[in-house]
Amino acid sequence: MLETEGNLEQWYLPHFTLQPLVENAIKYGVEECEDICHITVTARADGEILLLAVHNTGRAIAPARLAEIRSFTVKPQGHGIGLKNIYERLSMLYKRFDFTIDSTESGGTTVKILLNRQDAKEDPHGEAADR
Repeated sequence: MLETEGNLEQWYLPHFTLQPLVENAIKYGVEECEDICHITVTARADGEILLLAVHNTGRAIAPARLAEIRSFTVKPQGHGIGLKNIYERLSMLYKRFDFTIDSTESGGTTVKILLNRQDAKEDPHGEAADR
């Protein structure tokens, strides 16, 4: 399911920001789930704030593995871009942002990115990163 709200066209993101998150939701949420797993992608702009979230209702991530994922010390299992790469590319565009990963048995797994336009850096061409 896709949930969108607000003036999303005003925001600039690095290429392949959401795609690896959706791939992970499929690979680790759907493929490892015994029941029906739902994936929701949310993009919500509210003034100077942008929320991006990918949520799956699959099995929870084990606490030790979740800690490794959050600290980017987990060994990659595939050939994809990966969470650390997304984090590093966002760091090039924003001075501050929230990048959270939460997982519970009853709620599945959610990766959230919260950006504030006021925290955008300037790109090499002197334009604001939020074009």
